[in-house]
Amino acid sequence: MKWWSKAPNAFYEVKAVGARAVLVEDILTGDLFCVRGFESLRDVVLGGVLYLRLLRVGEEFEFSTTGLLLPQEAKETVLAWLKQDFAVFKRLVGQRKTNWSFYLRRRAHRIAAWVTCLGAGLQGNVVEGENLWGERLDNLLFLLEEKILEELIRDCVRQKRWKELLGEVVREAAEERVSGKKKNQSLEGFAWPRPEYAEVARLVARDLTKRGGAGVVTKALKLWHRFCIVRGPAIRKVAAWAAAVVYTVARIEGKRVSQGRLAAEYGVSVSAVSVNHRLLCHSLGLF
Repeated sequence: MKWWSKAPNAFYEVKAVGARAVLVEDILTGDLFCVRGFESLRDVVLGGVLYLRLLRVGEEFEFSTTGLLLPQEAKETVLAWLKQDFAVFKRLVGQRKTNWSFYLRRRAHRIAAWVTCLGAGLQGNVVEGENLWGERLDNLLFLLEEKILEELIRDCVRQKRWKELLGEVVREAAEERVSGKKKNQSLEGFAWPRPEYAEVARLVARDLTKRGGAGVVTKALKLWHRFCIVRGPAIRKVAAWAAAVVYTVARIEGKRVSQGRLAAEYGVSVSAVSVNHRLLCHSLGLF
């Protein structure tokens, strides 16, 4: 029963087909399983990729749900997508408590939808199916899921311990002012995966506050935080990214701000601000 409770829907490549059983290999771990319980083996072909949930029955296995079957040529596409989605998932939930089994259980709803769409696309054209949803829509789905989770957490905090949380934030802010230490997770309550992301956030918050835009500081930091989670950018020049965030937020707010002027203020090139701004918009589906 413990094994059953932890068994996720996963991807298996068909290695052999017998009269009553199928030998499959987990494409992520390489584990082999002898599976029974298929009503018909006519559609199960060597090299095909099955997406289903296995249950242990004695020394063998049976499947517990209706499986999805993809052709052999879909294997590389599936592996590439899973690795990309897994990388973003690790940034969302943290590296330490993440493994393939945990990921497959938590993201089963999203994986099943993607596999279904992929299967439909592969019926017409394999190449088109490889990028069926597109990067922009894929990132928007991540943001939607993050937003829903964020709202649930916020409601829980409001109902149970908002006073405690506020006291903790105030104390942390006071300690930071006294000690002068830079805490990656203290700025506006966001957890920054890398120190340079937090540095960009500080520059943005300081800039917008000076410009009299304290009301949009939280909006700007949310935008930057989501971009960091989704894209995980490599930061070479902190100032160039801060300028790009300020410019992007100004555009969202309908304010006229010159890229050249911002570039001059931050001591970076106009092209750097422009490139970073376009990457922000592309990754987050803006404009």
